[in-house]
Amino acid sequence: LEEAFVATGGDAEVAEMVEKTVMDAIPVQGILSHAYNGGVNANRGNWDKACALYIGQPSLGSTPYERAQKRGANYGTMEGEVANANIAILEACNAGPSQSNYATILKNIKITYAQASIRYAHLLDIDFAEGLSTVDHRAEGQAFYRVIAPMVASASSPCHDIMNELYSFDKDPDMNKKYYCEAVACIPSALDLSPSEMGTLEETSGHCDGVEPISTQTQDSSAFSLRSVVGLILSVAAFAMVIQ
Repeated sequence: LEEAFVATGGDAEVAEMVEKTVMDAIPVQGILSHAYNGGVNANRGNWDKACALYIGQPSLGSTPYERAQKRGANYGTMEGEVANANIAILEACNAGPSQSNYATILKNIKITYAQASIRYAHLLDIDFAEGLSTVDHRAEGQAFYRVIAPMVASASSPCHDIMNELYSFDKDPDMNKKYYCEAVACIPSALDLSPSEMGTLEETSGHCDGVEPISTQTQDSSAFSLRSVVGLILSVAAFAMVIQ
């Protein structure tokens, strides 16, 4: 662990990264691998494994399902007491293995971790402005962003560069930037997520008025989508090879 986290700078950061890796990054990789194999091959066994990994034991509060619940509450993307992302994924799980249902699972996982990555950019902006410790928020945000980082990077390198600057422990963030505004401008578009799907983070109304993010650039939306799919397929294929 000391070698793996040499650039983090402290035990608290390591603890946050390990916790969120175990609770989020590893399960999501397993979910997408099993769901992809189940959807492409109409394999119910793999499909059910993916759905079981996603739901887990919700009462423990340590599953991607529970993460979606928390972020849905932050962004107002709830139907009653259930996050829209969870409703969509559970409907896909119940409908059974298919490529279209796999796409639904993938899209809604992207929504949850895009919401998480953007939220922690906002929390870090507050930390920078008020001179507070950034240890916990940077470690947690980094762990969440890693879930979607390959997809963001393949779609928009400027967006990934900004997020990498914020969340990588071997880089120094620019405390004068509004990273929330950068993130909210570029992450959803890189992942082909609409404003209605993302919702609006609580207490951020008007926060980016007059701010022109430097991470955005004009690119053909179809190219965004294609590169996102290619990046994801490569990630899932690599993980599938590891677990075989």
